[in-house]
Amino acid sequence: MKALLHYFLVQNKKISIPNVGSISVVYQNAEDDFGAKTIVPPANNFIFKKENDKVTENAFVQFATQKLQVAENIVEKFLDNLAEEFKTTNRLDIDGGGVVSNENGDFIFHTHSFLKYYSPID
Repeated sequence: MKALLHYFLVQNKKISIPNVGSISVVYQNAEDDFGAKTIVPPANNFIFKKENDKVTENAFVQFATQKLQVAENIVEKFLDNLAEEFKTTNRLDIDGGGVVSNENGDFIFHTHSFLKYYSPID
């Protein structure tokens, strides 16, 4: 079921995990720096916030129940288990998306490089 987190995130550009936080995908346009003679390609950036979004959380529950054809309480239990895993290990791996870690009270999101990286053009 963890793979569905990334799948939902890519499709909906946002996912909320109870007692952990919300991850959003934000598109960044290409940028040019004529002074340095470079062009930075467009990219999708991930933004993590400690706050939860109940609407997105409910949307994921509906999405997962439909995809897996299971009861809502099973998906909700899965989300509770993720929160508990995060609480005990201070780390939550979202397959294909990244890792949320709790480093001295600061929640930090480290992105997996699942997309091909294009370096700036000189």
